[in-house]
This record gives sequence, C-alpha cells and structure tokens, in this order.
Amino acid sequence: MAEPSVKREVGDSRQRQATFFSQIDIPNDRSIRKSIHESIAKYQALDNEQREQYLQERMFVQKHDGSIFSELKGQEEVVASRDISQWELLGHYAGKQYHDNTYQQGARVMGAALANIDSYSFAPAHGVFISGYRQGNITSLINAFSTYSDKEKNSPEQNVSFLRHRNQQGQWMVFIIAIKPIPANESLWIDYGEQYWQAARAPIAISDDNSEAL
Repeated sequence: MAEPSVKREVGDSRQRQATFFSQIDIPNDRSIRKSIHESIAKYQALDNEQREQYLQERMFVQKHDGSIFSELKGQEEVVASRDISQWELLGHYAGKQYHDNTYQQGARVMGAALANIDSYSFAPAHGVFISGYRQGNITSLINAFSTYSDKEKNSPEQNVSFLRHRNQQGQWMVFIIAIKPIPANESLWIDYGEQYWQAARAPIAISDDNSEAL
C-alpha cells in the first residue's frame, strides 16, 4: 500500500482546475469567464521577465497625494499606466507560498518584523498563506479601498479585485482583475477583506517555514 504522503500527492495531481469567480461578482457569462481563463493561461505561460513587462505595461507606482486618505500621503500607490478594460487581468500577487493550519500561522520570514509580514500577505485557501514581503511584485503595493474602520469616511470606489485560481497540480495563484473600466493615471483600489485588517491589528506569531516560491 502507498504511504499517505504518496496518496496525497497522487490525489492532488488529479484535482480539477478551478477559478473562484464568485468572490468578485463576475456575471455568470460564459464569454467573460472564458476570456479570463484564456488570459490566465497566457499569463502562466510567460517567464519572469515577460511577466514583469506585462505588469509595467498596465501599472506603475507613484507617491500618494493624500487627497483620499490623508494617512497615505507620501506613501506608494499603484496607478494605471493606460486605460484598462473591465475584467482585464493585471497580473498575479507574487510571493512565497507557505502551508499551515491557519491563515496567520502560515509562514515564517526570517529577519522580518511580523507587522511587515502581515502587511504583505494573502490567504487564497485554508492553510495556504502567500507572503509578498521582500519577494512580491507591484501588485502587493495596491492600496485597500477600506480598512473596515468606524472612523473611515469618503472611501474611494474599489476598481480591482483578487481572483483565486488553483491549477490541476493543486497549486494556488492569486490574480488581480479589473472589475470596472479604469482610465489611465487612475489609482487602483482593492479589498483586502475584514479578516486581513483583524490580523494586521492583532497579529499572531508565525512559526512554520515550509515554503515554496510562486
């Protein structure tokens, strides 16, 4: 009989590819979803240099002027390099993928402050944790349209969203999708989710160093 680990690997290799459209409110339109699937396939076929060029063609970084959130004044923000179409794939959330039993205990980045790790993190599934700290790309700099704070007023409108994707090998990737048309030079705003801000305000020590690069 095969060892449990071998059985698990065989089972993982037979998983169906899945893209979780429900979380970003994409219409149940086959043409839209087919187009996104095709964009994901083309993006995954790119090498690292080509992916970097893909990102630069769509986004750049500048200093925020504080006009929307005064606390962001002088900090980096991501802006559209050109007009972006609704449902366009902008790139992927890069980083190292860690595994553990909970969102907050999914990774250990040597020499990094825990607050920094929590600030550049994403959990695409239970027990999976992607850390973009010191190893991410421009997408990790996209600011949140809301911090889920009672003191917050006049929040900007969200225009991009995370899209979770699992390939046939069971590996997770997180893509950034435009959920509405975005004019050139407009800031990108995303939803990190209320759980993210709860973790950022009360982080738990991270202990597991079992990781793989994405």
